[in-house]
Amino acid sequence: MVYIYDSFKTFYPAKVIRARSIDDVIRAVSYATSSGLKIRPMGLGYSWSEHSFTKGISLQLDGLRRLCVIDRAAKTITVDAGVRMGDITRALGRRNLCLPSLAFLPEMTAGGAVATATHGTNHRSGTMSDFVVSMDVVLASGELKTFDRKLVSEAEMCAARVSVGMLGVITKVVFQAIDMPWVRYTKLEIDLDEFMATRTAVLSRYSHVWVHWSLGTNKIKVDCLEERQDRHEGFNPYVSHRNAVWEPRRQSMLRSIIRPAVHLAQDIIRSNVPATKARSKSDVRISMQYSVDTKDWERVVDRIAASQFASRNFGKIMEMKFVKGNNLSYLGPNAGQDAVCFNIYWMIKRSEQDEILRPFEDLMRSFSARPHWGKDHKIPDEAYMRSAFPQWEAFDCVRRSLDKNDLFTTIR
Repeated sequence: MVYIYDSFKTFYPAKVIRARSIDDVIRAVSYATSSGLKIRPMGLGYSWSEHSFTKGISLQLDGLRRLCVIDRAAKTITVDAGVRMGDITRALGRRNLCLPSLAFLPEMTAGGAVATATHGTNHRSGTMSDFVVSMDVVLASGELKTFDRKLVSEAEMCAARVSVGMLGVITKVVFQAIDMPWVRYTKLEIDLDEFMATRTAVLSRYSHVWVHWSLGTNKIKVDCLEERQDRHEGFNPYVSHRNAVWEPRRQSMLRSIIRPAVHLAQDIIRSNVPATKARSKSDVRISMQYSVDTKDWERVVDRIAASQFASRNFGKIMEMKFVKGNNLSYLGPNAGQDAVCFNIYWMIKRSEQDEILRPFEDLMRSFSARPHWGKDHKIPDEAYMRSAFPQWEAFDCVRRSLDKNDLFTTIR
């Protein structure tokens, strides 16, 4: 038995393989092929979706984490797929570098962050996948293929950047970093209507905008980071320890002291609790996220505000994050469009899981919204993929050319 995100869900693969080297990955893929079993890669299990589930082989990559090389001149960092994003952030920070935008779970692996287009709140940049210079992937054939713009076609690179593990197993990633910016934190407390009217001005002033909407009300709080490249009074480095600074300096310094001790304790606990042992809990923390084109943002907000979902969850927080669009991937939330991501991150009773999540999911899917690959709870079929992702056919063409026998696929 294998579980994801603190026992949120469990699955029962025929075999669990823990890879600690690229050769381990190649052998696992070869074994799956010869045994007629499907194989799904998995990092640390920081996910609420079933894309890592399989009745075949669960290939766990959190042990593949020995490589971490920084090229200061090129501002790149090369890491094994199992290296945690928080460790990448800390290593870059020591050299006054960082990724343009950081997610909120530093414990996730580099491979998992790239495969699922994990993102932060910088509406002037994209997702973690968009920062990829190149990556090594073990294909269904057992070949170790390097995806780099200089070596592969644009179609293959767009498919690889966000693949949800459907092209193969990511073993190594090269990220493009930037010089560490300086940021100043501001919290806005305004009405939703006022934010709608001033959104353009807010996004123009602040590079990071993180909206917290209290459902059933017109009240929102907006966490903002104003950014500049040079040191200035009231501004602090974007990164503190393993993640972005989302608070005043004094609180950030306190967290930088506490967090290392917390992470050490978590590592000790995880090292003594096998991934195959789930803990039974009546309350679970869940997250679900869907994104739409920013052109549809106000229409979606109006629909949510008028929904029974909002009235039944009065006072709970709906987060909104903005991500810059580009054409670097086929399956990213921002592929071909500026995106606004609607996210819930709640503690709920396990028995109420479907009752709470399904109405939100159904509402967002009525807009052909795009799932966050680590947070959606119902795996989409091909018909939905075509409606949500205009470039699905281009992705699937690459996928079929690299995985002719559907060794890695999850889409039905």
